[in-house]
Amino acid sequence: KGNFPNDCPWYSLNDLSIQESIDKNFKPIKNKLPLLIKALKNRCKFIYAEKKEGTWHLHYFLDMKLHDEREYYKIYSGGAPIFNPQPNKNLQTYNWNIPNDLKEFYSIHNGFGEIYDAYYVMPNEDIKVMAEMMDPICKEQNVTPDDYSFSDLQEFYPDGGGNAQCFLRVNDNTNTTVDWDHEVWEISWEMGFFDFINERMSEVDEE
Repeated sequence: KGNFPNDCPWYSLNDLSIQESIDKNFKPIKNKLPLLIKALKNRCKFIYAEKKEGTWHLHYFLDMKLHDEREYYKIYSGGAPIFNPQPNKNLQTYNWNIPNDLKEFYSIHNGFGEIYDAYYVMPNEDIKVMAEMMDPICKEQNVTPDDYSFSDLQEFYPDGGGNAQCFLRVNDNTNTTVDWDHEVWEISWEMGFFDFINERMSEVDEE
């Protein structure tokens, strides 16, 4: 940061401190993510931008501690903001719109977190309805969940182990999120989107 080129979406952050940059970038949703913003400001040592295959990402290099107290690092990456996201092909297939909370988050970063691994908010082009993967399995095994339909679960936050946080569609309200367990096919822990992100992504240190 300090040398972002003119075509970088975050060019205006060049002359600001790291803490000021975080404040400015997240200002529209600062009241919804206070713990995450505080963690970023306390832990971030470097901010740098990357343009790869025509796509920009902003990277936040964070100090962290491993479970044995050793010093290490974590990198949260965020895609370039989009202000009028449209449902991708998968969402259109299952008659889903993009939940309003997710749209609001995409106006800051289209995708955010440890994007090359797990524990990240998926970008608009990658979010998907669980039915595409799970309905064929249900048909093959002749079993379906008791209290929900896979066509009403939209995955947006994978954990890398097969589980995911998903939006649950209930009576056209799609801003409730639930944890989906891939081993028992159960959903639990209903939370609002911003509550979930604020709590989960502010935990920087390894447990």
